[in-house]
Amino acid sequence: MAHALMPLFAGGQLPRVLPRHAMPDADIHWLAPRHPRVPRRLRLLVDFLSERFQGEPWKREPAI
Repeated sequence: MAHALMPLFAGGQLPRVLPRHAMPDADIHWLAPRHPRVPRRLRLLVDFLSERFQGEPWKREPAI
């Protein structure tokens, strides 16, 4: 959800509340059993999430 709001912050449409406070860093891990054949929908989900979160977009500072 927060990632979806970044364009609104960047565009100045939402004010930043408590700018000196931030959540601590958190890693995202994908845990799944290893199977010789991974269902296509699961592979697509993993690929989508990997691409979407590449570069840690939640850490980008909005232009205020």
